[in-house]
Amino acid sequence: MTRQVEVVVKVNEETKDKMKRLKINWSEAIRRFINHEIEKQKNTALALSIMHRLSSEIKLEKDGDTTTIIRKFRNERH
Repeated sequence: MTRQVEVVVKVNEETKDKMKRLKINWSEAIRRFINHEIEKQKNTALALSIMHRLSSEIKLEKDGDTTTIIRKFRNERH
């Protein structure tokens, strides 16, 4: 099992009072949120990397439109 470390989050008193009234495991909710954000950032970085690679591979013709570029890309794959 991975060793867990403590992370502290500060909120104002009003927020803390509202949190107490709700039946939510805040530690688990915050862990899920953090993991979700990490995955989202990884996916964004991956998507940007793919877009950069594709844009460098596709040589746009001066007067080429997107339809022409997509057809050319599809034809080159097959």
